[in-house]
Amino acid sequence: MENVKTSRSVERALTILRTLAQEGGPLGISELARRTGCSKSTVHLSLQTMRAMKFVEQDPASGYYVLGLAAAQLGAAATDSSRLVEALSGPMHDLATLSAEAVSLGVRTGGEVTFVKRVETAHVLRTGIREGTSMPLHASACGKALLTGLTDDEIVRLFPDERIPYHARGTETTRADLLAEVREARRLGYATSHDEFVDGVSAAAAPVVIGGRVVAAVSIAGPTTRFRANLWTNELRRLVNDPALDADDDEGASA
Repeated sequence: MENVKTSRSVERALTILRTLAQEGGPLGISELARRTGCSKSTVHLSLQTMRAMKFVEQDPASGYYVLGLAAAQLGAAATDSSRLVEALSGPMHDLATLSAEAVSLGVRTGGEVTFVKRVETAHVLRTGIREGTSMPLHASACGKALLTGLTDDEIVRLFPDERIPYHARGTETTRADLLAEVREARRLGYATSHDEFVDGVSAAAAPVVIGGRVVAAVSIAGPTTRFRANLWTNELRRLVNDPALDADDDEGASA
């Protein structure tokens, strides 16, 4: 493990989850304590917390524990992201080479977009954005493309205040303006941003729709001084509308 500060309680909980996943069947507190090296009281407390959050379930007859619905949903989300990265990696590299700009794949994590794949060329403007970087949904083209998959009411719940945080000179700072942008993005099939999270960077992004729902977004970004979104929106929409993406999803569902 890297030499970074970590939470012991989170480490223990994740170790217990991993042990349950590796076992594939129910385990009791004593056996979990033996396998994880934690005390029985620590294991019991972790299990009660995870049970309340539906990450584990307890068999009322035996008292043993198995992975719960929330853990299954988390695993499914990770699998979906991996499939998307695999399916889109080649087309993203092609677009990055063609445009000489950065191309990224982002997924929604609460009120943020997290980039799970990023392709750069030698000509890309270095902004510190890399795989694993997160930024606010309202201050990025990728984030606004992801918001097209939500209803207006869902967006209002995500942004309960009319004023929304400022990040750079182009950030939309009212919910009304954000809603207007998202509605326009739904109509066009893509979203744009100009100096909204980082001054000097603009982008365009299109949502990836699989099974009728927005699951991710692909963006292309470059320096505001030279970036022209209209040059790449057709390429973006062609990339995310590849019928092979739905085919891959169907195969995953039937596997």
